[in-house]
Amino acid sequence: MTSIPLRQLNPKGQEPDLAESFSIRELGELMDGNDMLQALHRHDHYFILALEKGKGIHEIDFVPYKVVDHVVYFMRPGQVHQLRLKAGCKGYLLQFKADFFFIKIKTPVSTCAGWGIKTSTGPMKRNLKCCRHS
Repeated sequence: MTSIPLRQLNPKGQEPDLAESFSIRELGELMDGNDMLQALHRHDHYFILALEKGKGIHEIDFVPYKVVDHVVYFMRPGQVHQLRLKAGCKGYLLQFKADFFFIKIKTPVSTCAGWGIKTSTGPMKRNLKCCRHS
């Protein structure tokens, strides 16, 4: 049996303290007007695909899911997946290691009453704020 490749997080052009833990990319730039057809693989990090506009198939753990508009896929490290997206998809690909979330927060999650999303100007720009410690 052929082994499934493991992709590692290796973002470029990020802030130095985030360079090895976080990446966000606009899907249009990645696809450059073409279809995206990835080979079956897995990641050593978390993977979030947030689509405003989408068409194709996303196979996760050998189960195919139809890609549609306004959908978010969240995958944990080690899950097997394959993306087959049609040209014209719009959205963002976020990838981060577990240490990105846990090290960067100054207030421990266990002491917070809750977390909220505060909308900033522009599409899909959000700030995660601790409800009690902001």
